[in-house]
Amino acid sequence: MRLSITGTFCYREAPWLYWSELFHGLELGYLKQRDVVEFALEKLTVNSSADHYSLASLDESEYYEVSDLICSLTKDEDDAGDAEKVWKYLLLLWLWKQKDSLLDPLGAVEELYADLGYPEDLSKLVRYMPPTNGSPGSKKRLMEYWNSLLEVYGVELQRSHIAS
Repeated sequence: MRLSITGTFCYREAPWLYWSELFHGLELGYLKQRDVVEFALEKLTVNSSADHYSLASLDESEYYEVSDLICSLTKDEDDAGDAEKVWKYLLLLWLWKQKDSLLDPLGAVEELYADLGYPEDLSKLVRYMPPTNGSPGSKKRLMEYWNSLLEVYGVELQRSHIAS
């Protein structure tokens, strides 16, 4: 399954994203060039750098410049963060927000679990994995765990980005 997230969603849910993390999402295909421009536009302030302004003002015919501009913006970052965890969080959150429109939201999580290389921390969200405490994996329990995992990830990531 190939998920594609919008730049507006990324900014709304994770305005603290580092440019390098955004670039990671672009490289992996989770964002398109227009989404990076959309994020840059949302994040733009009067104190933004010239490269940030350039990125935010690109039109469709100039999208070929996105990678160079975002790479330039990453040079000013002290900490690269944890791009894999950030994208695990954003992809799970995207699915969570779309869950009512998905035929099988837990099936979508299972596909994501495989796409991400079977990370251990997501195994508790997978129906075919044995529960760690021996209790049966009900849909309600899996949905509650999904929600709590998102809360924990969100707090951890926000703290780590604010601290640096």
